[in-house]
Formats: sequence, structure tokens, C-alpha cells
Amino acid sequence: MLKRQALERASENGEISEPPEAHDPPNSAGPVARPPPYVKRRERASSAGSARVSAPFFSVVIPIYDRTFELEQAARSIFEQTETSWELILVQDGSPAETRSVVREIAKDRRVRVFTYDEPSGNACRARNRGILEARGDFVALLDSDDVALPNRLESTRRIAEKTGSDIIAGCAIYNVQGASHTSVRAGERSYAIPLSLGCLYRLNPFVTSCISIRRSSLLIHGGFRPAMRYREDQELWLRLYYRGCSFHFTDELFGVYRIHEGNLEPQVNNNPDYWVKAVRSEYRLPFKDWGIGNTRPVVQVQA
Repeated sequence: MLKRQALERASENGEISEPPEAHDPPNSAGPVARPPPYVKRRERASSAGSARVSAPFFSVVIPIYDRTFELEQAARSIFEQTETSWELILVQDGSPAETRSVVREIAKDRRVRVFTYDEPSGNACRARNRGILEARGDFVALLDSDDVALPNRLESTRRIAEKTGSDIIAGCAIYNVQGASHTSVRAGERSYAIPLSLGCLYRLNPFVTSCISIRRSSLLIHGGFRPAMRYREDQELWLRLYYRGCSFHFTDELFGVYRIHEGNLEPQVNNNPDYWVKAVRSEYRLPFKDWGIGNTRPVVQVQA
């Protein structure tokens, strides 16, 4: 019963109707994604100063466009984590004044770092990639600005990472449905973990992005979110990481609350689903060449 419900939820999140094509075997030695030069320089500097500065275990990355009270709730959910070794990276993607005001308040906490783009990019890829490249933690924990992390999320993720050595740890979510007409999911329902395989990730997206954490070194090797992917950009990344030989651990533990509402980006861009299905299938085996962050010079913290 749980597996059937999980597959239904995964279908809601992007199941592909036709059967998968034949695949090459996973390739752990795939093409290497090259981060901007300043990242390598900063890594060397960080390594040289490691005795003086202790890096956090997690870098939580929140891409932001125009949220306000939802963003406050997302940030508060990180401040209330039972795990204490984290930094919070907020990346503003052309955010309006009222959102920047909220960010300034959140950034009063010394564990928060803020980076800003004046013009919006149209989706979360650029902001997430900027956060990945600026991260100091061993793991990048993704969180959308309208979702909430449950208090145990980071602690449970760390426990699993240290026990299993997995590169990607994903948990499940409770659905908070707020007047959304584009979904059949009911408020209070939850997602479930399912067995993973290359074929599974080829057919559907079983993960809630706000409940997943990725080893940063794996992202620097295999790349982040493809900026050209307006939809299913997360599914393409999961599939690419699995194809390249990264190890996944998918637990039934609840890690977050996933908010579904009319403001979600998916119904706005998913007016041609077949196109994005084909894009996922064609892109995941290709080299990752462009982080799409715009600025490759040494980056300093930007005021909100």
C-alpha cells in the first residue's frame, strides 16, 4: 500500500508515461564539471586556513524571488534545527524591495550569508548553483523559499550520511495544499520512499527537492542544475548523479513540509510537458559545462 501511494505521489511529481529506453550502465568516471576559477582559489585558501576556521557540515541553500512570510518560515525552520553545524545561504534572484527587507532581517544572524542578483533569471537554477558554489559545508541541503524543514531534518541527514557514506540523502515530506487547482494531492498527505534505480529516475521524480541534501564534492565533479532547464531541472540532476555512480539513500523519515499553491512555478512553465520529458532524457548523459551564475570573479558577500 505504501509503495502504491509513493508511486502515485511520484507520478504527481512527474511520471513519464512511455517505457524507458535502453540505458548505458552508470558511469562514475563521467565528464567533469568545471567550477569557476574563484571556487578553486577559495578551496585552497579554505584548506590552508582550516586550522583557524571550522567549516559547517551543512550549507542550506534557499533561492529567493518574491516570498515574504513564507521565506520567514523557511528560515526559521533552519534556525530551529536540532543539528547545529550549518550555514544558511540566501540567494536573491531579482527580488523586490519587500522581499529584500525580509532578507535583511534574517541576515542579522551571523550564520546567514546573502548573495544578490538585481534581475530575475526566471527559475531557481542560477540561484541554487550560486549557493552550491559559495557553500562551505560538506553537504548542500536544498530548501525552497516557500517550504519548511522539520526540526530533525539536518540531524537525521547527518546521521545517515555518516553511517552509510551516501552522496545524496533524501527524506519525505508532508503536503501543505493551499488552494491549488493543479494537483490532486490532498492536504496532510505525505510522500514515501521507494526503491531507486536508473530506470526509476528515468521514468519519474520521486523526491521533494526541499528534502534532499547532496555532497558538495559530488556537485563540483558532476555539475549542478542546468540553467536551460525551465522544468524538471531537479529530475535531470538526480538522474545525472545516479548515472555517474553517486550513491543515494532514500528514507521514509519526514524531513519537511512541501507547500503546494497557485504560486508554484510548475503550472506556469509546464504547458509543454513532452518537451521537458525529452529534455531530461537527452540531457542527463551530456557534459555539464555552464553553471550559469553570470559572475566568475571572486565573490564577496553582498548586502541584501
